[in-house]
Amino acid sequence: MVREVGIALNRALFPLLVMIERLGPIGIVDLADRVGRDYTTVSRQVSKLEEFGLVTR
Repeated sequence: MVREVGIALNRALFPLLVMIERLGPIGIVDLADRVGRDYTTVSRQVSKLEEFGLVTR
């Protein structure tokens, strides 16, 4: 679906999108813990997903 609408996700963003899809609403800190990344990094990456219109906070 993402590719069909012309959005190119890098390797860092796609796993976050999949995790959010599977888990539903989740906080940044919890998401960061689940993917093993720093919460500040995940926050920036989720902001990028938000810019693409793929997630909302």
